Amino acid sequence: MNSKSFGHLEIMEKGWVEKVEEENVHIRPEMKCLPKTVAINETELCKYFEPGNHMKVVSGTKKGATGMVVKVEQHVLTILSNTTKEHIRVFADNVVESFEVATGITKIRDYELHNLMLLDNNCFGVIIRVESEAFQVLKGVLERPEVSLVKLREIKCKLHEKFNLQDKYKNHVSVKDVVRILEGPCKGKQDPIEHIYKGVVFVYD
Repeated sequence: MNSKSFGHLEIMEKGWVEKVEEENVHIRPEMKCLPKTVAINETELCKYFEPGNHMKVVSGTKKGATGMVVKVEQHVLTILSNTTKEHIRVFADNVVESFEVATGITKIRDYELHNLMLLDNNCFGVIIRVESEAFQVLKGVLERPEVSLVKLREIKCKLHEKFNLQDKYKNHVSVKDVVRILEGPCKGKQDPIEHIYKGVVFVYD
């Protein structure tokens, strides 16, 4: 996250969202000379991206496209599309960082994008990309994001179970509820729950 202004000072500096209170966003700045957290009005902030980041377009005319950032011009990103291999220009507010890769293929036999799967080694995960003869699956590993290439024969079945669980504050949450991530590399993101299985929550960004 970049701050455009702080008081009368212009600050072009990165920071991480700690929490959001109405219109104020509490940022942990990268600059050591600033306080540990700085409260800034949301209108004074913009998303920060760098060339090499992998993105998904979540709104606008290019919604659904994925690709790698190759150029940043203020609030406009140039992205190399995964599917067309062409450059597309989008506003930074319309994209999020994402592991998902659009290929144009969304289904093989009975399995399709975003299905929750049980694999033959009793692992489980969500399909985030469909290739010609296999799937890229985001596994239910809590410690770190783990994506594996999975072939049809390695899939036991599609999981349809719908569970709920309690969040940090003992509130019950279930599929389709919108949650805010409080810890980890995705801290600050707010997205709907796609699946819940064995205490692991998959959110859709």
